[in-house]
Amino acid sequence: MKNTFEHIIQTPSIKYKHAKGMRDIFGKEFHQFHEIFLFISGNAFFTTEQKTIKLKPYTLIVIPENTFHSFHVNGDEADYERYVFNFYNTKEFDQLISKNMKNISVIESLTNGIISDFTSLDDYKYSDFDKKLLIMPKLISVLVELGHLIPSTENISTEFRKITAKCLDYINQNLCSPLTVADLSKNLNYSRSSIMHAFKSDLDLPLYKYIIEKKLIYAHKDIISGMSPTQVSQKYGFSDYSCFYRHYKKHFGGPPSVKSSKW
Repeated sequence: MKNTFEHIIQTPSIKYKHAKGMRDIFGKEFHQFHEIFLFISGNAFFTTEQKTIKLKPYTLIVIPENTFHSFHVNGDEADYERYVFNFYNTKEFDQLISKNMKNISVIESLTNGIISDFTSLDDYKYSDFDKKLLIMPKLISVLVELGHLIPSTENISTEFRKITAKCLDYINQNLCSPLTVADLSKNLNYSRSSIMHAFKSDLDLPLYKYIIEKKLIYAHKDIISGMSPTQVSQKYGFSDYSCFYRHYKKHFGGPPSVKSSKW
């Protein structure tokens, strides 16, 4: 693909990226880290569990850990450009994270300062060593600035239909159940085809994939807190441990007994 690139700066707890093109956006509907995303250009849409928004150039997107989201790009994929901070909870600035990373937010009115915090890290005048030293203070500056910005919900292109909203609510309340399309159909009184069509249309991914990934995110948190993989598999209604093991390894890059890759 022409005119695509990806520049990454990374420390154990923070990852910064300036990228153009589509290389990394698929299969990322849930992740364990927080994300602050500065959209630059492209014909792109951002989807959450509540709405789909067409993105304007220089829009900031705040995505807390373990929350569903997806990006969809129309037109020339090479035009899709963004700057991104990914980071984990860190005791050095835990209070800032707790205050400003509570909910997904889309912010369209940005200061020059917050834009500079993203773009300056990719400046040629800094060496790679300098950039690794600067990555934390730049992220802290962004988090501080977030406290002064008012989220905007303009340009909502589609509100989720009633079927999808009811499905999401049912899934969230019954995450520890097996949760099949047949279960949702029976309990919500919609046909299977209606549920699957509405879900795929609104969230741009299959219902089954959404359910599995959401279960895995919560399963991973329970394993980290000390619960055994076998107990977690049973808690979240997987048909058997081998099924849970297979899905977990595919999603996190390693078995439940091994600490997964951070990024």
